[in-house]
Amino acid sequence: MNSAFSVIRIFKVSLFFIGWHAGVTGAAFAQTCQTQADCSDGLFCTGLEMCRPGDPRADARGCIAGIPPNCDDGIACTTDGCSEINERCESFPPDRDNDGSGDMLCLDLLGEPLGRDCDDANPRRYGGNLEICDPHGLDEDCDINTFGKKDDDGDGYIDAVCRNYEFYQ
Repeated sequence: MNSAFSVIRIFKVSLFFIGWHAGVTGAAFAQTCQTQADCSDGLFCTGLEMCRPGDPRADARGCIAGIPPNCDDGIACTTDGCSEINERCESFPPDRDNDGSGDMLCLDLLGEPLGRDCDDANPRRYGGNLEICDPHGLDEDCDINTFGKKDDDGDGYIDAVCRNYEFYQ
């Protein structure tokens, strides 16, 4: 038998007999809260716990669980949640291609794009990506005004094949 388990078991049994001998139950072992801080679990996303001994909603310590924040931003396309690290609600546009850039088709309440990804099905295309001159004329950086720079013949001019083809067809 694991010695740590044995110690815990003996401790629990000892507490049971001490309580039984004194004529008290497990609830009597809980210390009644005096302040809100006595009830706090230290987490933002679980809401503010309250010290209310005697309230029918309170636990054995007199604490009432907090109400988690409502993190719904009202925008259907975003994923909403509570960040314990940042202690706030956060919302993110979808990123179906997992390139780290949210879909620009997801708009805020004013109609502005929440992401910079012009093709959320292609991880090679997103705002801020390096634009390259490729044989397919792919717009890697989601900006039709930029294209990769390549000068294979060394004449000082960018090769004519460098353009975003999808916008010239």
